[in-house]
Amino acid sequence: DDASATARHKEMRWVSRLTRAADEDKLQLVFQPIVPIGSQSDAHPHYELLLRLTDEAGGIVYPGEFIPAAERYNVMPALDRWVVERALSCWVPSRRNGFRSSPFTVAVNLSGTTLSDQGFLEYLIERLEAHDPVPGALCFEITETAAIANLANVGFFMRELRTRGCLVALDDF
Repeated sequence: DDASATARHKEMRWVSRLTRAADEDKLQLVFQPIVPIGSQSDAHPHYELLLRLTDEAGGIVYPGEFIPAAERYNVMPALDRWVVERALSCWVPSRRNGFRSSPFTVAVNLSGTTLSDQGFLEYLIERLEAHDPVPGALCFEITETAAIANLANVGFFMRELRTRGCLVALDDF
């Protein structure tokens, strides 16, 4: 029907817009503190990195507007690669930069679509080896829906990351 066709056309425009945004460095990461509820206290703060898009007028586009299209049209693996590289380059303390322990933990969300990408784990291991983050400095958040949908693969994925000093958390649990 017309409404469905219009929605699909809008989503398809997001695909080219997102690809262009990554190429033109119009994606940005912002972080928000993860604050414990109650009196729990951890040794160091935790932050979650959030993806934003800068539009043509310089305004901010929130992920709720573009993530559904990115997931439907398989753009999320490329976006998650961009996020991982930026996180490791700019935010995550690295042993290569002289850190011995992490003053904070940075959490990165991974899409269920990305977890199904055959080459993503290999890419991630390569980037972790190149940047050598301090153990405990990087946490990957995976939705429980994605974990349950592909339990064996996600279990393997989680074990591989943990052996490399990364934390893994279930998101939206």
